[in-house]
Amino acid sequence: MTVRERLRPWWALLRWPFWLGLGLLIGFGGPYTWVLNQRVAQRFGDLEFSQPTRVYARPLALTAGTPMNAATLRQELRFADYTPSQDARVPGTWNENGDSFVIASRGYADPAGGELPRRVHVTLADGQVRGLFDLTARRPLAAWHLDPARIATLYGAHQEEREVVHLPQLPPLLVNGLQAVEDRDFNSHIGVDFSGIARALLADVRSGSLAQGGSTLTQQLVRNLFLDRNRTLVRKLNEALISVLITAHYSRGRILDAYMNEVYLGQQGGQAIHGFAAGSRYWFGRPLAALRPQEIALLVGLVRGPSYYDPRRYPERALQRRNLVLHEFHETGLITRPMLAYALAAPLGVTPVPRLPRDRFPAFMDLVRRQLQQDFSAQRLRAGALAVYTTLDPAAQLDAEDALDETLASFGSRGAALQGAVVVTDARSGAVRALVGGRDAGVPGFNRALDARRQIGSTIKPFAYLVALAQPQQWSLAS
Repeated sequence: MTVRERLRPWWALLRWPFWLGLGLLIGFGGPYTWVLNQRVAQRFGDLEFSQPTRVYARPLALTAGTPMNAATLRQELRFADYTPSQDARVPGTWNENGDSFVIASRGYADPAGGELPRRVHVTLADGQVRGLFDLTARRPLAAWHLDPARIATLYGAHQEEREVVHLPQLPPLLVNGLQAVEDRDFNSHIGVDFSGIARALLADVRSGSLAQGGSTLTQQLVRNLFLDRNRTLVRKLNEALISVLITAHYSRGRILDAYMNEVYLGQQGGQAIHGFAAGSRYWFGRPLAALRPQEIALLVGLVRGPSYYDPRRYPERALQRRNLVLHEFHETGLITRPMLAYALAAPLGVTPVPRLPRDRFPAFMDLVRRQLQQDFSAQRLRAGALAVYTTLDPAAQLDAEDALDETLASFGSRGAALQGAVVVTDARSGAVRALVGGRDAGVPGFNRALDARRQIGSTIKPFAYLVALAQPQQWSLAS
Protein backbone atom coordinates (compact mmCIF):
# COMPACT_ATOMS: atom_id res chain seq x y z
CA MET A 1 0.00 0.00 0.00
CA THR A 2 1.39 3.39 -1.00
CA VAL A 3 1.69 6.39 1.31
CA ARG A 4 -1.07 8.14 -0.62
CA GLU A 5 -3.38 5.17 -0.11
CA ARG A 6 -2.60 5.14 3.61
CA LEU A 7 -3.42 8.85 4.01
CA ARG A 8 -6.64 8.72 1.99
CA PRO A 9 -8.90 7.60 4.91
CA TRP A 10 -7.48 10.35 7.14
CA TRP A 11 -7.93 12.97 4.46
CA ALA A 12 -11.54 11.89 4.01
CA LEU A 13 -12.14 12.58 7.70
CA LEU A 14 -10.19 15.85 7.86
CA ARG A 15 -11.11 17.31 4.47
CA TRP A 16 -14.20 19.22 5.52
CA PRO A 17 -12.74 20.51 8.83
CA PHE A 18 -9.65 21.62 6.90
CA TRP A 19 -11.58 23.55 4.25
CA LEU A 20 -13.92 24.97 6.91
CA GLY A 21 -10.98 26.17 9.01
CA LEU A 22 -9.25 27.62 5.97
CA GLY A 23 -12.44 29.43 4.97
CA LEU A 24 -12.88 30.88 8.47
CA LEU A 25 -9.25 31.94 8.52
CA ILE A 26 -9.57 33.76 5.21
CA GLY A 27 -13.09 35.08 5.80
CA PHE A 28 -12.53 36.28 9.36
CA GLY A 29 -8.77 36.56 9.73
CA GLY A 30 -8.34 38.67 6.59
CA PRO A 31 -10.78 41.46 7.54
CA TYR A 32 -9.65 41.31 11.19
CA THR A 33 -6.02 41.76 10.17
CA TRP A 34 -6.97 44.63 7.83
CA VAL A 35 -8.89 46.48 10.59
CA LEU A 36 -6.10 45.84 13.09
CA ASN A 37 -3.54 47.10 10.60
CA GLN A 38 -5.48 50.36 10.15
CA ARG A 39 -5.64 50.95 13.89
CA VAL A 40 -1.98 50.14 14.39
CA ALA A 41 -0.95 52.48 11.58
CA GLN A 42 -2.99 55.32 13.07
CA ARG A 43 -1.86 54.75 16.66
CA PHE A 44 1.81 54.15 15.97
CA GLY A 45 2.09 56.63 13.11
CA ASP A 46 0.80 59.49 15.28
CA LEU A 47 2.55 58.30 18.43
CA GLU A 48 3.21 61.15 20.87
CA PHE A 49 4.54 60.46 24.34
CA SER A 50 3.07 62.36 27.26
CA GLN A 51 5.51 64.41 29.29
CA PRO A 52 4.87 66.32 32.52
CA THR A 53 5.42 70.03 32.96
CA ARG A 54 8.64 70.68 34.87
CA VAL A 55 9.10 73.78 37.01
CA TYR A 56 12.57 75.15 37.76
CA ALA A 57 14.06 77.75 40.08
CA ARG A 58 16.28 80.48 38.69
CA PRO A 59 19.80 79.44 37.63
CA LEU A 60 22.47 80.59 40.09
CA ALA A 61 24.49 83.37 38.46
CA LEU A 62 28.09 83.66 39.62
CA THR A 63 30.58 86.39 38.75
CA ALA A 64 33.59 87.82 40.56
CA GLY A 65 32.18 89.83 43.46
CA THR A 66 28.88 87.93 43.78
CA PRO A 67 28.02 87.61 47.52
CA MET A 68 28.53 83.93 48.37
CA ASN A 69 29.94 81.77 51.13
CA ALA A 70 30.74 78.07 51.25
CA ALA A 71 27.61 77.13 53.20
CA THR A 72 25.29 78.87 50.73
CA LEU A 73 27.02 77.43 47.65
CA ARG A 74 26.90 73.99 49.22
CA GLN A 75 23.19 74.49 49.87
CA GLU A 76 22.58 75.55 46.26
CA LEU A 77 24.42 72.49 44.95
CA ARG A 78 22.49 70.08 47.11
CA PHE A 79 19.24 71.74 46.20
CA ALA A 80 20.07 71.25 42.50
CA ASP A 81 20.65 67.52 43.27
CA TYR A 82 24.43 67.63 42.96
CA THR A 83 26.31 65.04 44.98
CA PRO A 84 29.76 65.29 46.64
CA SER A 85 32.59 63.48 44.85
CA GLN A 86 36.33 62.95 45.26
CA ASP A 87 37.24 64.20 41.80
CA ALA A 88 34.03 65.88 40.50
CA ARG A 89 34.41 64.53 36.98
CA VAL A 90 30.93 63.08 36.50
CA PRO A 91 28.30 65.73 35.64
CA GLY A 92 26.16 66.50 38.66
CA THR A 93 28.96 66.21 41.23
CA TRP A 94 31.19 68.59 43.16
CA ASN A 95 34.33 68.54 45.27
CA GLU A 96 34.98 70.99 48.13
CA ASN A 97 38.24 72.04 49.74
CA GLY A 98 37.64 74.91 52.13
CA ASP A 99 36.60 77.91 50.04
CA SER A 100 37.57 76.18 46.80
CA PHE A 101 34.95 74.23 44.83
CA VAL A 102 35.26 72.12 41.69
CA ILE A 103 31.82 71.64 40.09
CA ALA A 104 31.07 69.30 37.19
CA SER A 105 27.96 70.92 35.80
CA ARG A 106 25.26 69.15 33.81
CA GLY A 107 24.49 72.13 31.60
CA TYR A 108 20.98 73.27 30.71
CA ALA A 109 18.96 75.19 28.14
CA ASP A 110 16.44 77.90 28.99
CA PRO A 111 14.87 80.90 27.20
CA ALA A 112 17.99 82.96 27.95
CA GLY A 113 20.28 80.41 26.29
CA GLY A 114 21.62 78.26 29.13
CA GLU A 115 25.06 76.75 29.67
CA LEU A 116 27.09 73.88 28.24
CA PRO A 117 28.29 71.10 30.58
CA ARG A 118 31.74 71.92 31.98
CA ARG A 119 33.98 71.59 35.04
CA VAL A 120 34.34 74.89 36.84
CA HIS A 121 36.68 75.89 39.64
CA VAL A 122 34.97 78.40 41.97
CA THR A 123 37.09 80.27 44.51
CA LEU A 124 35.48 82.13 47.42
CA ALA A 125 36.99 84.76 49.71
CA ASP A 126 35.60 87.30 52.20
CA GLY A 127 31.99 86.26 51.64
CA GLN A 128 32.03 86.60 47.86
CA VAL A 129 33.16 84.91 44.66
CA ARG A 130 36.81 85.71 44.03
CA GLY A 131 37.27 83.89 40.73
CA LEU A 132 35.89 81.39 38.19
CA PHE A 133 38.00 79.09 36.02
CA ASP A 134 36.77 76.75 33.28
CA LEU A 135 38.72 73.49 33.79
CA THR A 136 37.27 72.04 30.58
CA ALA A 137 38.46 74.84 28.28
CA ARG A 138 41.41 75.84 30.53
CA ARG A 139 40.54 79.53 30.70
CA PRO A 140 39.10 82.05 33.20
CA LEU A 141 35.36 82.74 33.20
CA ALA A 142 33.83 86.18 33.59
CA ALA A 143 30.42 84.71 34.50
CA TRP A 144 28.83 81.29 34.88
CA HIS A 145 25.41 79.85 35.76
CA LEU A 146 24.73 76.71 37.78
CA ASP A 147 21.79 74.82 36.27
CA PRO A 148 18.48 75.56 37.99
CA ALA A 149 16.98 73.20 40.55
CA ARG A 150 13.79 71.42 39.62
CA ILE A 151 11.24 72.50 42.22
CA ALA A 152 8.02 70.86 41.03
CA THR A 153 6.45 68.54 38.49
CA LEU A 154 2.94 69.19 37.20
CA TYR A 155 1.27 66.10 35.76
CA GLY A 156 -1.49 66.56 33.22
CA ALA A 157 -3.85 63.94 31.85
CA HIS A 158 -1.27 61.14 32.31
CA GLN A 159 0.56 60.39 35.54
CA GLU A 160 3.74 59.49 33.69
CA GLU A 161 7.25 60.79 34.24
CA ARG A 162 9.05 60.82 30.91
CA GLU A 163 11.81 62.74 29.12
CA VAL A 164 11.63 62.09 25.39
CA VAL A 165 14.98 61.38 23.71
CA HIS A 166 15.93 59.91 20.34
CA LEU A 167 18.48 57.29 19.31
CA PRO A 168 21.31 59.72 18.39
CA GLN A 169 21.09 61.14 21.93
CA LEU A 170 21.46 57.76 23.63
CA PRO A 171 24.75 56.13 24.69
CA PRO A 172 25.70 53.41 22.17
CA LEU A 173 26.29 50.97 25.03
CA LEU A 174 22.66 51.38 26.12
CA VAL A 175 21.25 50.85 22.61
CA ASN A 176 23.45 47.86 21.80
CA GLY A 177 23.39 46.44 25.31
CA LEU A 178 19.60 46.42 25.45
CA GLN A 179 19.46 44.37 22.25
CA ALA A 180 22.20 42.03 23.49
CA VAL A 181 20.25 41.25 26.65
CA GLU A 182 16.61 41.45 25.56
CA ASP A 183 16.54 40.73 21.82
CA ARG A 184 19.74 39.73 19.99
CA ASP A 185 17.93 39.10 16.71
CA PHE A 186 16.08 42.43 16.78
CA ASN A 187 17.50 43.54 13.43
CA SER A 188 16.56 40.33 11.59
CA HIS A 189 13.28 38.88 12.91
CA ILE A 190 9.78 39.84 11.74
CA GLY A 191 8.60 41.17 15.11
CA VAL A 192 8.27 37.68 16.58
CA ASP A 193 11.45 35.65 17.13
CA PHE A 194 10.55 31.98 16.80
CA SER A 195 14.11 30.87 17.53
CA GLY A 196 14.06 33.01 20.66
CA ILE A 197 10.78 31.43 21.75
CA ALA A 198 12.32 27.99 21.25
CA ARG A 199 15.40 28.97 23.30
CA ALA A 200 13.18 30.37 26.06
CA LEU A 201 11.05 27.22 26.15
CA LEU A 202 14.18 25.06 26.34
CA ALA A 203 15.55 27.20 29.18
CA ASP A 204 12.22 26.98 31.02
CA VAL A 205 12.16 23.18 30.67
CA ARG A 206 15.72 22.94 31.99
CA SER A 207 15.01 25.24 34.95
CA GLY A 208 11.56 23.84 35.65
CA SER A 209 10.03 27.32 35.78
CA LEU A 210 8.70 30.05 33.49
CA ALA A 211 11.80 32.20 33.81
CA GLN A 212 12.00 33.34 30.20
CA GLY A 213 9.25 34.52 27.91
CA GLY A 214 10.97 34.89 24.55
CA SER A 215 9.29 38.24 23.84
CA THR A 216 11.04 40.54 21.40
CA LEU A 217 11.50 44.27 22.01
CA THR A 218 8.70 44.85 19.50
CA GLN A 219 6.35 42.58 21.45
CA GLN A 220 7.24 44.33 24.70
CA LEU A 221 6.48 47.69 23.07
CA VAL A 222 3.17 46.41 21.70
CA ARG A 223 2.22 45.12 25.14
CA ASN A 224 2.79 48.57 26.66
CA LEU A 225 1.14 50.60 23.91
CA PHE A 226 -1.81 48.51 22.76
CA LEU A 227 -2.68 45.66 25.11
CA ASP A 228 -3.42 44.80 28.72
CA ARG A 229 -1.44 42.41 30.92
CA ASN A 230 -3.88 39.50 30.87
CA ARG A 231 -2.15 36.24 29.95
CA THR A 232 -4.73 34.90 27.51
CA LEU A 233 -4.31 33.17 24.17
CA VAL A 234 -6.20 35.96 22.37
CA ARG A 235 -3.91 38.62 23.82
CA LYS A 236 -0.79 36.66 22.85
CA LEU A 237 -2.09 36.20 19.29
CA ASN A 238 -2.90 39.92 19.01
CA GLU A 239 0.51 40.77 20.41
CA ALA A 240 2.27 38.62 17.80
CA LEU A 241 0.11 39.90 14.93
CA ILE A 242 0.54 43.58 15.86
CA SER A 243 4.29 43.06 16.25
CA VAL A 244 4.50 41.63 12.73
CA LEU A 245 2.41 44.51 11.33
CA ILE A 246 4.55 47.18 13.03
CA THR A 247 7.75 45.54 11.80
CA ALA A 248 6.34 45.47 8.28
CA HIS A 249 5.45 49.18 8.31
CA TYR A 250 8.20 50.87 10.33
CA SER A 251 11.97 50.84 10.47
CA ARG A 252 13.89 49.17 13.28
CA GLY A 253 15.16 52.57 14.35
CA ARG A 254 11.63 53.93 14.72
CA ILE A 255 10.57 50.93 16.77
CA LEU A 256 13.65 51.11 18.99
CA ASP A 257 13.19 54.87 19.41
CA ALA A 258 9.63 54.32 20.65
CA TYR A 259 10.73 51.51 22.98
CA MET A 260 13.43 53.67 24.58
CA ASN A 261 10.82 56.26 25.55
CA GLU A 262 8.01 53.91 26.57
CA VAL A 263 9.71 51.17 28.62
CA TYR A 264 8.56 51.11 32.27
CA LEU A 265 11.39 51.51 34.78
CA GLY A 266 9.88 52.27 38.17
CA GLN A 267 7.19 53.97 40.24
CA GLN A 268 7.15 56.96 42.59
CA GLY A 269 3.78 57.18 44.27
CA GLY A 270 1.21 57.68 41.52
CA GLN A 271 3.82 58.52 38.90
CA ALA A 272 5.04 55.78 36.56
CA ILE A 273 8.61 56.20 35.29
CA HIS A 274 8.76 55.63 31.53
CA GLY A 275 11.79 55.70 29.26
CA PHE A 276 15.49 55.40 29.92
CA ALA A 277 16.07 59.16 30.19
CA ALA A 278 13.56 59.53 33.03
CA GLY A 279 14.82 56.26 34.57
CA SER A 280 18.37 57.61 34.62
CA ARG A 281 17.33 60.70 36.58
CA TYR A 282 15.02 58.71 38.85
CA TRP A 283 17.61 56.12 39.86
CA PHE A 284 20.89 58.06 39.53
CA GLY A 285 19.95 61.76 39.51
CA ARG A 286 21.94 62.25 36.29
CA PRO A 287 21.28 62.32 32.54
CA LEU A 288 21.95 59.25 30.42
CA ALA A 289 25.11 60.74 28.91
CA ALA A 290 26.71 60.83 32.37
CA LEU A 291 26.13 57.15 33.21
CA ARG A 292 28.93 54.62 33.52
CA PRO A 293 28.75 51.06 32.11
CA GLN A 294 27.67 49.51 35.40
CA GLU A 295 24.83 52.03 35.72
CA ILE A 296 23.67 51.43 32.15
CA ALA A 297 23.72 47.70 32.92
CA LEU A 298 21.46 48.25 35.94
CA LEU A 299 18.94 50.20 33.84
CA VAL A 300 18.92 47.45 31.21
CA GLY A 301 18.50 44.86 33.96
CA LEU A 302 15.50 46.70 35.40
CA VAL A 303 13.58 46.18 32.15
CA ARG A 304 12.93 42.59 33.26
CA GLY A 305 11.13 43.78 36.43
CA PRO A 306 11.59 47.23 38.06
CA SER A 307 9.68 46.22 41.20
CA TYR A 308 11.36 42.85 41.68
CA TYR A 309 14.87 44.22 41.05
CA ASP A 310 14.30 47.59 42.80
CA PRO A 311 17.86 48.53 43.87
CA ARG A 312 16.64 50.64 46.80
CA ARG A 313 14.45 47.89 48.28
CA TYR A 314 16.26 44.76 47.08
CA PRO A 315 19.91 45.68 46.50
CA GLU A 316 21.12 42.06 46.44
CA ARG A 317 18.70 41.12 43.66
CA ALA A 318 19.56 44.27 41.73
CA LEU A 319 23.30 43.63 42.07
CA GLN A 320 22.94 40.05 40.86
CA ARG A 321 20.86 41.16 37.89
CA ARG A 322 23.24 44.02 37.03
CA ASN A 323 26.25 41.70 37.09
CA LEU A 324 24.45 39.21 34.85
CA VAL A 325 23.82 42.01 32.33
CA LEU A 326 27.48 43.09 32.54
CA HIS A 327 28.55 39.55 31.65
CA GLU A 328 26.18 39.69 28.67
CA PHE A 329 27.81 42.97 27.62
CA HIS A 330 31.22 41.30 27.76
CA GLU A 331 30.14 38.13 25.94
CA THR A 332 28.80 40.19 23.04
CA GLY A 333 31.97 42.30 22.83
CA LEU A 334 30.45 45.55 24.10
CA ILE A 335 32.90 45.96 26.99
CA THR A 336 36.44 44.67 27.55
CA ARG A 337 37.50 42.32 30.33
CA PRO A 338 39.17 45.12 32.38
CA MET A 339 35.98 47.19 32.04
CA LEU A 340 33.97 44.18 33.17
CA ALA A 341 36.15 43.66 36.24
CA TYR A 342 35.95 47.35 37.20
CA ALA A 343 32.16 47.47 36.70
CA LEU A 344 31.53 44.28 38.69
CA ALA A 345 33.44 45.74 41.65
CA ALA A 346 31.50 49.03 41.59
CA PRO A 347 28.53 49.64 43.94
CA LEU A 348 25.03 50.07 42.56
CA GLY A 349 25.39 53.85 42.82
CA VAL A 350 21.68 54.73 42.97
CA THR A 351 20.60 57.82 44.89
CA PRO A 352 19.16 57.10 48.36
CA VAL A 353 15.83 58.73 47.44
CA PRO A 354 14.10 59.34 44.09
CA ARG A 355 14.97 62.59 42.29
CA LEU A 356 11.51 63.57 41.08
CA PRO A 357 10.29 66.55 43.12
CA ARG A 358 6.53 66.91 43.05
CA ASP A 359 6.08 70.24 44.84
CA ARG A 360 8.87 71.50 47.06
CA PHE A 361 7.32 74.88 47.88
CA PRO A 362 3.50 74.72 47.82
CA ALA A 363 2.94 78.44 48.50
CA PHE A 364 5.28 79.59 45.73
CA MET A 365 3.77 77.01 43.38
CA ASP A 366 0.32 78.55 44.03
CA LEU A 367 1.68 81.73 42.48
CA VAL A 368 3.16 79.78 39.55
CA ARG A 369 -0.09 77.91 38.87
CA ARG A 370 -2.10 81.13 38.85
CA GLN A 371 0.30 82.66 36.37
CA LEU A 372 0.16 79.55 34.15
CA GLN A 373 -3.65 79.60 34.20
CA GLN A 374 -3.55 83.20 32.98
CA ASP A 375 -1.08 82.44 30.18
CA PHE A 376 -2.23 79.01 28.95
CA SER A 377 -5.53 77.28 28.28
CA ALA A 378 -6.68 74.39 30.47
CA GLN A 379 -6.27 72.03 27.51
CA ARG A 380 -2.66 73.11 26.97
CA LEU A 381 -1.84 72.65 30.65
CA ARG A 382 -3.36 69.14 30.63
CA ALA A 383 -1.15 68.26 27.67
CA GLY A 384 1.97 69.00 29.77
CA ALA A 385 5.48 68.98 28.24
CA LEU A 386 6.18 72.58 29.34
CA ALA A 387 9.41 73.78 30.95
CA VAL A 388 8.63 76.61 33.35
CA TYR A 389 11.52 78.77 34.56
CA THR A 390 10.67 80.85 37.62
CA THR A 391 12.39 83.57 39.63
CA LEU A 392 12.61 81.50 42.84
CA ASP A 393 15.89 81.81 44.75
CA PRO A 394 16.21 78.52 46.70
CA ALA A 395 18.58 79.97 49.32
CA ALA A 396 16.29 82.98 49.90
CA GLN A 397 13.28 80.65 50.12
CA LEU A 398 14.88 78.46 52.78
CA ASP A 399 16.08 81.53 54.70
CA ALA A 400 12.56 82.99 54.58
CA GLU A 401 11.08 79.79 55.97
CA ASP A 402 13.65 79.72 58.79
CA ALA A 403 13.04 83.42 59.56
CA LEU A 404 9.29 82.89 59.93
CA ASP A 405 9.81 79.86 62.18
CA GLU A 406 12.26 81.79 64.40
CA THR A 407 9.99 84.83 64.61
CA LEU A 408 6.96 82.79 65.67
CA ALA A 409 9.05 80.80 68.15
CA SER A 410 10.32 84.04 69.72
CA PHE A 411 6.80 84.71 71.07
CA GLY A 412 7.06 81.63 73.28
CA SER A 413 3.77 79.98 74.24
CA ARG A 414 1.86 82.97 72.85
CA GLY A 415 3.22 82.17 69.39
CA ALA A 416 1.82 78.64 69.28
CA ALA A 417 -1.47 79.84 67.79
CA LEU A 418 0.06 82.52 65.58
CA GLN A 419 0.53 82.29 61.84
CA GLY A 420 2.52 84.37 59.40
CA ALA A 421 3.60 84.82 55.80
CA VAL A 422 6.70 86.06 53.98
CA VAL A 423 7.17 87.52 50.50
CA VAL A 424 10.67 88.42 49.27
CA THR A 425 11.00 90.41 46.04
CA ASP A 426 13.93 91.75 44.05
CA ALA A 427 14.19 95.49 44.75
CA ARG A 428 15.23 96.24 41.14
CA SER A 429 13.04 93.95 39.03
CA GLY A 430 10.16 93.14 41.37
CA ALA A 431 10.70 89.40 40.77
CA VAL A 432 9.41 87.16 43.56
CA ARG A 433 12.44 85.42 45.07
CA ALA A 434 10.69 83.62 47.94
CA LEU A 435 7.16 83.13 49.21
CA VAL A 436 6.00 81.43 52.42
CA GLY A 437 2.30 80.97 53.03
CA GLY A 438 2.31 79.76 56.64
CA ARG A 439 4.35 78.27 59.44
CA ASP A 440 4.13 74.76 57.91
CA ALA A 441 5.87 75.83 54.71
CA GLY A 442 6.13 72.35 53.19
CA VAL A 443 2.46 71.48 53.67
CA PRO A 444 -0.14 72.63 51.11
CA GLY A 445 -2.94 74.65 52.66
CA PHE A 446 -4.24 78.16 53.09
CA ASN A 447 -1.75 80.54 51.47
CA ARG A 448 -1.64 83.63 53.66
CA ALA A 449 0.81 85.38 51.39
CA LEU A 450 -1.68 85.35 48.48
CA ASP A 451 -5.14 84.77 49.94
CA ALA A 452 -5.24 86.33 53.41
CA ARG A 453 -7.41 89.46 53.52
CA ARG A 454 -6.69 91.88 56.35
CA GLN A 455 -9.62 92.97 58.54
CA ILE A 456 -10.27 96.67 57.90
CA GLY A 457 -10.69 97.47 61.61
CA SER A 458 -10.30 101.18 62.42
CA THR A 459 -9.43 102.00 58.83
CA ILE A 460 -13.14 102.47 58.12
CA LYS A 461 -13.73 104.97 60.97
CA PRO A 462 -12.77 108.21 59.14
CA PHE A 463 -15.17 107.35 56.31
CA ALA A 464 -17.99 106.50 58.72
CA TYR A 465 -17.38 109.76 60.65
CA LEU A 466 -17.36 111.75 57.42
CA VAL A 467 -20.76 110.42 56.40
CA ALA A 468 -22.17 111.18 59.86
CA LEU A 469 -20.73 114.69 60.13
CA ALA A 470 -22.11 115.48 56.67
CA GLN A 471 -25.54 115.25 58.35
CA PRO A 472 -25.25 117.90 61.17
CA GLN A 473 -28.99 117.81 61.83
CA GLN A 474 -28.60 114.26 63.09
CA TRP A 475 -24.99 113.83 64.19
CA SER A 476 -22.28 115.96 65.80
CA LEU A 477 -18.88 115.41 67.40
CA ALA A 478 -20.68 115.03 70.70
CA SER A 479 -22.81 112.25 69.24
